[in-house]
Amino acid sequence: MSEPGGSERAPSVGGSGGFEVGEWHVEPSLHVISRNSESVHLEPRVMHLLVYLAAAEGRVVPRSELLDEVWGDVVVNEEAVSRAVSELRKALTDDPGQPRYVQTIHKSGYRLLARVSAVGPAPGQEARRPKPSVVAAGKPSQSSWSRRTLLAAALMALAVATWFWWRAESPARSVSAASTPLAAQLLTAYPGREIDPAIDRSGQRVVFAWNGAEESDEYDLYVRRFGATGEPVRITSTPGFEGHPAWSPDGESVAFVRQGEEGSGVWLIPALGGEERKLFDLEKWSFGLDWFPDGRSVVVSQPGGEGGNRLVRLSLDAAGSRDLTAPDSNLAGDYKPAVSPDGAWIAFVRSAQLDQQDVWVVSTEDGQERQLSQAGGRIRGVDWSPDSRHVIYSSDLGGGFGLWRAAIDSRGAEWLPMNGQDIYNPVVAATGRLVFESISYQKNLWELDLSADPEGLDATRLEAWSTRQETFPALSPDGLRLAFVSNRTGQRSLWLSSIDGSDPRPLTRPDEAVAAGPVWSPEGSRIAIALVMSGYARPFIVEVESGSTRPLFDEPVHAIPVAWSRDGVRIYLASDRGGKWNLWSIGVDGERLERLTADGGLAAAEDESGTVLYYTRPGDPAFYALPLDGEAGSADLVAREVGRVDRGHRLPWSVTAGSIYSVVLEGEGFRLVRLDPVTGFVEEIARPPGLHDSTFSLSRDARRLIYSRIEQSESDLLFIDGAL
Repeated sequence: MSEPGGSERAPSVGGSGGFEVGEWHVEPSLHVISRNSESVHLEPRVMHLLVYLAAAEGRVVPRSELLDEVWGDVVVNEEAVSRAVSELRKALTDDPGQPRYVQTIHKSGYRLLARVSAVGPAPGQEARRPKPSVVAAGKPSQSSWSRRTLLAAALMALAVATWFWWRAESPARSVSAASTPLAAQLLTAYPGREIDPAIDRSGQRVVFAWNGAEESDEYDLYVRRFGATGEPVRITSTPGFEGHPAWSPDGESVAFVRQGEEGSGVWLIPALGGEERKLFDLEKWSFGLDWFPDGRSVVVSQPGGEGGNRLVRLSLDAAGSRDLTAPDSNLAGDYKPAVSPDGAWIAFVRSAQLDQQDVWVVSTEDGQERQLSQAGGRIRGVDWSPDSRHVIYSSDLGGGFGLWRAAIDSRGAEWLPMNGQDIYNPVVAATGRLVFESISYQKNLWELDLSADPEGLDATRLEAWSTRQETFPALSPDGLRLAFVSNRTGQRSLWLSSIDGSDPRPLTRPDEAVAAGPVWSPEGSRIAIALVMSGYARPFIVEVESGSTRPLFDEPVHAIPVAWSRDGVRIYLASDRGGKWNLWSIGVDGERLERLTADGGLAAAEDESGTVLYYTRPGDPAFYALPLDGEAGSADLVAREVGRVDRGHRLPWSVTAGSIYSVVLEGEGFRLVRLDPVTGFVEEIARPPGLHDSTFSLSRDARRLIYSRIEQSESDLLFIDGAL
């Protein structure tokens, strides 16, 4: 391989310290390239790209091949390749107009121009890398292996090592071997919403809840047999809400949860309809229900003690009830139980705060718990593979809700590529037939003048709209730009537009999922954001003009930026360091990490003077004020309550024009309220149509509201034969 303008030289093969590309020394294991005294750190994906191009020996590598080999674990488009190549060129100080390292071949791909040679450690770096290997004296050479072949083999080994390192560091993002999305077929396509499917062991019948062709607020249960035509068989017709049906192990009846005038309970009905009977009274609605294989007990989710919901085993033979889990008091609780076919484990969703949910399993024999997922996103249903070795679940890791599969005896999960919209509540038959809800909904950003139209009758949709989901709006400090999160490219990414939503452009890569909303720096040149990296929500700073990103720190904990200090030198984080969500602050240089609360913390914002930090705690409707000259970690001594709003769960809020504005749930609708932190007085500001529990943004004078509005939502049932 020759350099531009140079002559062909056979490369030499050295030790395991790395290799050289032109004048750069490459260390894949450290993700560093260096020359002379200059050192540049590459992201793992960019390093993998460099190693793969180097191993290609000057061959033109098609974009499709790079997508398969470098981005094989996530679904991205060719823009991801272009961006990674741009970052690589920037690191190598390469000019794309007159390239010396990476050349673009029009409509084909890329090739590496510079000479590649495998060598030992760079000068002055021997202390941090192993010494070159020594070839035994007198050992005959293998004439069938040229030096070029040896070099290619060495580089390919480095590529493989880099790839497996990245996979080991990113367990939640590994993927299945399937490269073609699994094609699902429609099972139901009725008007309204079909939810909570359950499939019998034979895989021939599905029971589900449906609100009917009139799309009422009440749901009844229906049974649909595969291969049947016409309307499904309705098996319940009692006023109220019925859901979470579960087939009995013998397939003769269906248990379900009902919420009616008499409260909540577990009921039983024959599979073809008939006389119902109540099995158990419940304290509250149970988000989930399943049978144990013996057919003599069920598991539900119910409130308990000081903590959130726990899983409870209820016996039909009057043996009473038994708690199966006991989540910590700072957790929202355990939901969506699913018993493994062999009865040895129960999979469930453990919900914390900040929409952080993960998949856990608990042993039915000794109560041992094990966490399977590490994403910290949202989970919408779990079930088991027929062999009881894998948990199948719906997660929004990487954007919309998709299917993932996790083995109970190992960390990490693999993605199951699917066609279609968001996927909820997967259920699996003994035959491997898979049924799930397919959810399609559209969210766009809307603008409202609060001073003139608090009812939102004249709200207008911004120009940055799509048929996907636009959420987490954030107005820039100067009021001229808008940052928001969109999954229009298939992944939740950070976008920037003009104030009216025109000229939208992405700021983060489409293969890096955004975990939480953007937070502007006071001067408007940077945005703090949380990205999903190695299964954790980690804090990054994004330069608005260039789009470059840098991590604040790299530790295996969830840490989500929630606010900047008024002087722009520190960032406030919500983090689960130590096992409990608290508020922390860190310098923009990534130094001086300090804990600010000891009693919990989820969201925060400074007042206009920068001397007081307002914050909220998990499961607490109150707002607290913390003097910023107090001692770190002593909030339980110095914090004071300034007011509260009635709300059942965490909803967004912000500090604007001296007041605290919050979205709260009232009955079946959402409203925007203002809290005066001096008097504690709460007043309603607006109740615009489509407002929901997404974040919002207010102009500095609190007159202009930007919010995410649900415009369309539908759900049908789909199935795949033999998928698992």
